[in-house]
Amino acid sequence: MGVHRTDETMAAVERTVARYALAPKSAKHYVAAKLRWDPVIDVIVGLGFSLGETLDAGAGRGQCGLCLAELGLVSALSGFDWDENKVAVATLAAHGRASYAIGELSSHAFDAKDTILLVDVLHYLPLEEQEQLLARAFSALRPGGRLLIRDVDASAPRSVWTRTAEHVGAFFNVNRAGALAFRSAEDLHRSLRALGASVSQHAASGNALTNVLLVAEKPTRA
Repeated sequence: MGVHRTDETMAAVERTVARYALAPKSAKHYVAAKLRWDPVIDVIVGLGFSLGETLDAGAGRGQCGLCLAELGLVSALSGFDWDENKVAVATLAAHGRASYAIGELSSHAFDAKDTILLVDVLHYLPLEEQEQLLARAFSALRPGGRLLIRDVDASAPRSVWTRTAEHVGAFFNVNRAGALAFRSAEDLHRSLRALGASVSQHAASGNALTNVLLVAEKPTRA
């Protein structure tokens, strides 16, 4: 993974996996593999701050936010996704610890939050809708709040593997993608800075992937 996983995080991962015991077999296996091999949780833990009231936008089956909740990093958790089957899986796994709803990234009306997660979802929107999403999400943050954006850095030569896998997944309807639009990390930096964010970047890849985690923080004062 390239990131050291602490005993505390490993235990939280296994508790989260256990939440999906009654999920369909395909969802259960996906969640287990994702949590055990994807370093994004470890990278977020390594940031060293609590996330407060958190929204997982494009939450899918909910495993990322629920693992962060197991780690005690969120005070309240909600999420949404366009796929009603994934929302049902997330709701079952949450056992009341979080609330999930059906919703679209392109049109969601954000409530005030301390943290908004955009993990592996931004590239599913056309560039113009990405910009609109970032602006709406950033505007909804409370002062000092943060967007956590994990996505592929399209400027890295090895990103071709990730981009190819996403195109294949879209072709077979593994994920709905009307127009895949990958961006460089620097391009995302520029968009976030234009919104008034201070931005830090962290490697967040496993194996040969070229994903990065961008932390866009809203000023504490206007």
